[in-house]
Amino acid sequence: MRAILLFHGWGGTGEELVRTLNVWTRRWPGVRLIGLEAPNPQDGDGGARQWFSRIAIDAGNRAARIAGARAGVDATVRNALAATGLDVAQTAWVGFSQGAMVVLDAITQGRFEPSAAIAIAGRLVVPPGVTATTDILLLHGERDDVVPAPNASAAQESLHQHGYTSKLVTFPQVGHQLTRDVVECAARFLDPKVAVPAGRTTP
Repeated sequence: MRAILLFHGWGGTGEELVRTLNVWTRRWPGVRLIGLEAPNPQDGDGGARQWFSRIAIDAGNRAARIAGARAGVDATVRNALAATGLDVAQTAWVGFSQGAMVVLDAITQGRFEPSAAIAIAGRLVVPPGVTATTDILLLHGERDDVVPAPNASAAQESLHQHGYTSKLVTFPQVGHQLTRDVVECAARFLDPKVAVPAGRTTP
């Protein structure tokens, strides 16, 4: 793995997520953190971004919103890969909230196959259409009142039913947020996937 693509949540930016996870640059020198910017301005606020609109969103139309976002997600990923000269297999993906949803959708619908993926505080909106070799880690706070934790359990069950290698870790005292414990758990999952030059070890 040579780079980590970061998919921010609704109302965030790629730059913000890079700053939040910047500790990883010291953990894995030489691994690039690439904060992707969602193609659409946030509802009512042009300064932040969104992968899809949340206006009047519900269980009945969420799948259509995800489907409508696919072209923008795919173009954003392809542009990032082209700019870095990397193949998708040389990357791991980390998504938070809405970013986690588009990460899971891109992989389980067969559009991309990164080496590993972490979905934090998200949900699997559309059941998998294909099985990929990507290892997937689901992280979720049990006090999440934005995307309730049962969504993570449902995603894990669906992934297993469709043959994915995946793991779910929940955090009893965590809400809809990226805490130090969540970030550390994500890093431990990625540790063995980082290509380490000869003579070096990861901390």
